[in-house]
Amino acid sequence: MYGPDIPRFTKQEEETLVKEHWDDQITPTVRFSDLYKNKTSSVYTSLPEYVYKRWYFQRIMTIGDSCHKFEPLTGQGGNSAIETAAALTNHLMSALRSNFCQSLSTVDISSVFEKVQRQREERTWSLVRAAHARQRLECLETPLLKLIARFVTPYYPLQLLKEHWIATYSAAVSLDMIAIPRRPREIPFYDELFRVPATRGIAGLLLYVGYLLIAFVAFRLLFVATAANGTWALVRQAVRDRSITMGGLEVPLRRVFTGFRPVDRILQSLVTIFLPVVAGPPRPEQALQLLYFLSSMLPLISIFTVEGYRRRNKWTLLSSLWAVLYQLRGIGFIAPFYFMASTSITGRISYFSWTTRSLPESTAKVILPAVAAGYILPTMLLFFPIDNAQTRQSVVAVWQPAPVFVVIMTELLSRAIECIGRGRQAKPDSPSADERIDSDLPYLSVLYTTTCIISASLHMSLIFSCLLSENLSLTRLFFPVDSFAPVASLADGASTFLKNDFLLVTASTFVWCWVSVWDLYRVGISNVSPLSASVGLLAGFAGIGPGATAAAIWFWREQTMSQREFRQRS
Repeated sequence: MYGPDIPRFTKQEEETLVKEHWDDQITPTVRFSDLYKNKTSSVYTSLPEYVYKRWYFQRIMTIGDSCHKFEPLTGQGGNSAIETAAALTNHLMSALRSNFCQSLSTVDISSVFEKVQRQREERTWSLVRAAHARQRLECLETPLLKLIARFVTPYYPLQLLKEHWIATYSAAVSLDMIAIPRRPREIPFYDELFRVPATRGIAGLLLYVGYLLIAFVAFRLLFVATAANGTWALVRQAVRDRSITMGGLEVPLRRVFTGFRPVDRILQSLVTIFLPVVAGPPRPEQALQLLYFLSSMLPLISIFTVEGYRRRNKWTLLSSLWAVLYQLRGIGFIAPFYFMASTSITGRISYFSWTTRSLPESTAKVILPAVAAGYILPTMLLFFPIDNAQTRQSVVAVWQPAPVFVVIMTELLSRAIECIGRGRQAKPDSPSADERIDSDLPYLSVLYTTTCIISASLHMSLIFSCLLSENLSLTRLFFPVDSFAPVASLADGASTFLKNDFLLVTASTFVWCWVSVWDLYRVGISNVSPLSASVGLLAGFAGIGPGATAAAIWFWREQTMSQREFRQRS
């Protein structure tokens, strides 16, 4: 409504409205009538809201309520007036600097005004609409809004509210010629970032489709193909016969590992699959391929453990649960689902706040020792030449829950450090809260560097060995000839499974690493473009291997997410 169509209310109409709401309960002990009786003054008026189509004429410009008027509940009227004034000042200063030797003409000033309106109009419209929606909800305008206010709003997730607040306040305009005071804040303003944050859009949906496609291919290659080529039949036969091949000899298959029958059955099957590959396989490259696969897993297991303990990932990326799943079903099949869960929680802009990046220092300290004791040591023992068949099977069985051991050791060691720390008094020169937030960074940096070096060393050694040796071939090491063709032995079937498992987890890890780099770019805290990320990842996967590249990405990502400032204001 405009002009004369906007209703004007009389004092009598005000009194009529007051009587309708006289006994409305404001609080458990205060009614509307109590407020009205003690009023200083009152007025019953329409609350206009608008954004003018044109804010200026020649050398005159309107700002504030004179060109964009809000409902009062959100408190954006004054804020928007200040923002428009700041935008006007910025553009005027820019015009004056460009015309240093002469005064601004009417055309120049009109151009300045046009730029101001172009910069501010879309934002003011969005704020007006938000204020209108808020006013309708607060007034319980419709039965639906009444239901929402009563049953939905009280349970609205704080994180989603936070996203709305970020969208409202972070896009505010600041004065270009004045340095912004350095105050600690969780979310930076948009003009402090490299670019205005953006959502994933349709690309986010395509990512989920990609992960699901990899999972489908994994199902085909890891389960359907393994059944079709006879590997599962050979495993079942070995378990039935209680006999397995080790170093070319038939040895009894151990029946008891833990004394708990369901667990022992699972371990029997896993030992039956792994033992022929690590203990004298028909072709030496089969054991070499497994060693390379497990070394590439080292950085991923470290990263999974870190992400499981990060505060903002709590429960979503629970490390022990995922570890059990991918050890039982194959990481090539489970990893896409893990990466989907990770991608779903990293879509929010607020996720990348530096205040929620960190791990407890006690946890960060112990992840590397836990990885060394829980994963590296069992993996080394897996390839250690042990002649005793029963002992060798026990070693293979102990290795199976190695990623779970990492989580358990991390938990136990970190709690022990916390208990020791509680008994010590804080020193007078103890670090500030901000410094404590980043106290995990040195330990995580060592973790990523160590796992990167180990994985990269094995990758490059394998590449050079294949290039220098006539008996080794990269294609034979990594690519199965025909996953569905019948296998001659259990070692061949297990090797085919492991090759497919490795290729699948490599593919999904590539996507995950790319998304992790792109996310920092799209939220404005990094300048590494998606194209640069693609080229870098391809070079890294080929040059130092997928595991080492993932560790390097996480090293860089950790440093980037811990930043408080991202670019210098011009």
